[in-house]
Amino acid sequence: MVRFSDALRLGGECFQWEKTRRNLINGQISAVIVDNLWASRLRRALGVFERAHDGLLCENEGSKRQGVNRLALAGRGPVRRRRSSMKLTRRGFLAGAGAVAVGSAAWGLDPNRAWADEEAAEEAAGTDEAPAEEPAAPAGPVVVCEECPGACTLVLDVEDGRVAAVHGDGANPFSEGRLCLRAQALTDLWKAPEGTTEDDADDDSGNGAGGNDAASEGATTTSPGRLTSPRVRRAGSDAWEDISWDRALDEIANLVKDTRDATFEESIEGTEADDETQGETGFDEWDWSDRGGYGDDGYGDNDYSARKRPRGVPVMRTRAIGSFGGARLVAEEQFLLAKALRSWGVVNIDSEAAFGRRAFAAGVAATLGIAEPDGLWSDIANTGCLLTLGADVATSQPLSLRWIERARDAGALWIAVDPLRSASAEMADIHVPIRPGTDIAFLGGLAKYAMDNSLWQPEYVLNFTNASYLMDPAFSFDASSGAFFGWDPMTGTYDKTSWGYQTDGFDTWNMRFDGEFSWVRGEGVPAWAVPSQPRCERNITLQDPACAWVRLQEFLARYDLDTVATVCGVERSLLERAYGAFAATGAVEGAGKVLAGPGLVQHGTGAQAARAAAVVQLLLGNIGVPGGGISYLGGAANEGLADAMGLSPDMFCGDLPWPTEGETTLQAWLEAHTEPAGAGSLRSRALVSALREWWGEEAAFDNDYGYDWLPKAPTGGASFSEALRTGLLQGCFLWGADLVGSASSGVTADDVGRLEWLVVTDGSPNLTATFWERVEDPSQQQTTVFQLPSALGFEKAGIRASGGRLLQHAAAAVEPAAESRTDAAIIGDVWERVFNLYDTKGGAATDPILKARWDYVTSDSIDLVKVAWAMNGYVVEDSDWDGGELVLLEGADGLRADGSTACGAAFLAGLWSNGASAADAAEQPVGRRDGADESGLGLFPGWGFTWPGNVRVRGNRASANLAGQPWVRERNLLTWEGESWACIDAPDFPILRDGRWLEPDNQAFPGTWEQVGLLVSDRLGDGPVPEHYEPLESPLNNRLNGAYASPVLLAAAAKAPGAAGDDGAVDAAVADALAPDYSSMQADRAAYPIAAVINGSDGRDGARRALSETLAAAEPGCFVEMSASLARIRGLATGKWARVFNERGSAEAPVLVTDRIRPFQCEDNEGHYVCLNGMTLGDEGAAAAVWGVLAPAAESPVGAARDVKGFLVDIEKA
Repeated sequence: MVRFSDALRLGGECFQWEKTRRNLINGQISAVIVDNLWASRLRRALGVFERAHDGLLCENEGSKRQGVNRLALAGRGPVRRRRSSMKLTRRGFLAGAGAVAVGSAAWGLDPNRAWADEEAAEEAAGTDEAPAEEPAAPAGPVVVCEECPGACTLVLDVEDGRVAAVHGDGANPFSEGRLCLRAQALTDLWKAPEGTTEDDADDDSGNGAGGNDAASEGATTTSPGRLTSPRVRRAGSDAWEDISWDRALDEIANLVKDTRDATFEESIEGTEADDETQGETGFDEWDWSDRGGYGDDGYGDNDYSARKRPRGVPVMRTRAIGSFGGARLVAEEQFLLAKALRSWGVVNIDSEAAFGRRAFAAGVAATLGIAEPDGLWSDIANTGCLLTLGADVATSQPLSLRWIERARDAGALWIAVDPLRSASAEMADIHVPIRPGTDIAFLGGLAKYAMDNSLWQPEYVLNFTNASYLMDPAFSFDASSGAFFGWDPMTGTYDKTSWGYQTDGFDTWNMRFDGEFSWVRGEGVPAWAVPSQPRCERNITLQDPACAWVRLQEFLARYDLDTVATVCGVERSLLERAYGAFAATGAVEGAGKVLAGPGLVQHGTGAQAARAAAVVQLLLGNIGVPGGGISYLGGAANEGLADAMGLSPDMFCGDLPWPTEGETTLQAWLEAHTEPAGAGSLRSRALVSALREWWGEEAAFDNDYGYDWLPKAPTGGASFSEALRTGLLQGCFLWGADLVGSASSGVTADDVGRLEWLVVTDGSPNLTATFWERVEDPSQQQTTVFQLPSALGFEKAGIRASGGRLLQHAAAAVEPAAESRTDAAIIGDVWERVFNLYDTKGGAATDPILKARWDYVTSDSIDLVKVAWAMNGYVVEDSDWDGGELVLLEGADGLRADGSTACGAAFLAGLWSNGASAADAAEQPVGRRDGADESGLGLFPGWGFTWPGNVRVRGNRASANLAGQPWVRERNLLTWEGESWACIDAPDFPILRDGRWLEPDNQAFPGTWEQVGLLVSDRLGDGPVPEHYEPLESPLNNRLNGAYASPVLLAAAAKAPGAAGDDGAVDAAVADALAPDYSSMQADRAAYPIAAVINGSDGRDGARRALSETLAAAEPGCFVEMSASLARIRGLATGKWARVFNERGSAEAPVLVTDRIRPFQCEDNEGHYVCLNGMTLGDEGAAAAVWGVLAPAAESPVGAARDVKGFLVDIEKA
């Protein structure tokens, strides 16, 4: 084991750290020194420091594990900041992530205290000496950390209104009282610059930033990078002006009203076909006698969007106002924001979930019917093999390593698939360094390997997947063209009809008095033509050539070991070793877990990559079992909620599809989105309950519960980024997001400059708000910009979500600094002002605003408890809202479609269900802090609340066989006991109906209408089976099919703003790209022969670094990481500056030569890629991931992913 003290000694032997760091910054270390032994030892020291800073110290020699990796995670004691003995600069180049080696001297951390308990325990082992007793649990406010998708809670010491110390929460069963560096850095937010007083910290420039927290007597000084008061930049101005809150909010409300009134569309013209098919009612007449074959909507081939339109199609929208961000707001704020925006008619809404999580959710939902699967760290300990895909957990979520280590102590293997030899790859038992952008090829090869070697789980696959379903006879894939059957190059889309099943008729819903769907005939339930369930033909022998199993085998025949090894650029023997290890979990007693990161999904085919991983897990029987599943580790707390709460172009609050202009009536929406079986068959209950909450008493059966007042998105959906780039947006809100500062957004300062007004709420300055400062003549920029200082996470109460669907409530620990306000207060104030303007002055389409229910105010401020009631749901007639006496729903089973229940977010029903203590968060499921776990499987069911229904393992019906008996008795989640179910975990499937127990069946995944997992699926628009395509820009030809890149992605690129085919039609650019000679692509390779991968921030991390000296020291600037081979070719060395460029732009940064990157085989030559890491710090500490200008701007229509981890550049000396 390498101790922290050993690391310090090793670093001291190499170079005195400050001198070394200064030399690296100035680029003064020569190649001779870099290559000599001392530099080698320095790199070793930096690597040790890197792991030390993330809470990890280990020793791992080669791919064979020599001993148990020892985890030493900081955080047993309080972390208090001391004066730094070395001045840290934010603008310098840090040689690699290991530069965190400034250690205790620079960060004010005490390494002896941080690791003392671990080392004392180790030294006491085998002796009679017992380790010292644990100190008493700290007392103070408990907050939920928002820095990653973990479920960590922190205990704060608050002194004089500031956070003086941060402790780990020993009661938390997931973090177990530990802290990572990001949590420890919270105290930086109240630390004045060295040598200053509170008065010195005041900013006299009038720009509202600089840590001035002296608004009231006795206030404390905050970080100098903190925004503390509102400010505005007027159109054409070159400076900020101070502005009061009241004036700022009044101006913003007037801008919203003026823009909305000038651009509001109450209706749009229909087509001639609409007029011809409309009957006397003004709507299409529809013949339901012929249900047709299985089609896109899941139960018929009827095209509702083309024919179900009223005359003068009502849309009730404005496309000139947009909103981006909010993914990191607490759940209550997300709900309020979505409701406010939609009531104004806004359709161009998006959030940071677009940077990766949405693509992951789309791929997994298309396979399992579950958009947000498992992710609790504690379940890792149950796995027999861990597969990380594009995720460096050792760096991003270091506290999860404790659970990984427990699994490995029990014999589990860890396989890391990552082009980069990251900290996780270095720890893993097997590292597979695939070429960037070849994840689908790797996973396709793994699926084929399991199938060919009989390592899949037959009973699971036969019963719980659609392997036995007979596919449409037309289903096929043409490897020569790289397209599936149904491709239409003129529209750039697929006709998915042939991706369905062969059927033998349809079964109608049982709506008799005692039938499953008798409620459909109830009073108050809206009328619609209910769907019929297809009787899909099956072949349980899996021998029929048309069955999904055989079709999948035929499809994967090209993914043999040799081909996949060549495509991925790895050795065949290494590939086979990794495949064999993970495929072994297909045994009945096995369990394998997939942890995916942004590296898997930040590609144009990212959704299909996530789906490929889910398909592998289905084949091996790893979904729904302890130690199995698939999780996403990217983003931060609450990001997993954003889309389902409505901060998405195509989602309604409650995880429902947002209406489009083809679904202008409630009947049309229900007919388009009600599925014939499974959870989707109950969408009418969720939607009507949501409308009842949305409009209150104004929502009634006679007016379709206010459905007509909802804004309707354009056909095909709204696109925030397209609306911004094309100038369609006139005004925009940003909620804690930095579009220009994000490497994944593709948004430039020029795009933002097209806006007439911009409102930015954040705790620190960012590059989007200050875009006008970096132009030659600010007077030409006519955008009015408001910056509103918002509270940081622990300054506000609310519900936070982890990546494992775990919801936890925490009260505010301190008051918002200076003049900062919570986002809930800002949203509420703007809403109130807009409402008053329409109430007093009138305007365009006032009903959606004046009739919206906004009863969330107590004592003139937003009451988040009332918002939680609305999200959870309640029985309308039996609840006294004003009196605080409510009949709260205990779960989604209580929803009704007759208007008797109101529920703003159906998937969250049950999180706030204790009506006896309705105002007390601690008495609600979401406020529970019981760390007991009788299961021994790490479920901890009494800690917080997981959606839906406190289910800890999604798809847990599949943890037992068809007869309801657990595959492995020791990992039992539920058992059928002959007459009833015995459930250790909350069931993720119906077990009761009208008080009667439902006997076991094969319906393990009710999120799909088939209620099984989908090996072949028609849910995504770019293919029914994951297929490898090269990125839009690649140094290699596609060896697996004849298409250079995904046809759907190529079409999207051709239709992107500024590209050929800008009028929406796919033109010759697509045909050229699909041509066999790849002539246009070869030219790009010659000019830009190097592949690039962006490992940058999403902008929010940069804001945090602007506020925290500690975090800024960890990553103070951009740098280009490259192999020694490429450095020699380009004449570069560590510390030298390089220019990275392509036809879209260029950026300059220092170079780091490292052995973490290795060349790959490119045809008959050596190919190279570089990692574009980190961010640069802009004015006032705002962070900019400058690399974003280099990546292609085209977004995939599936999951909104971009190719930011695989595109072409060239590099030269700066």
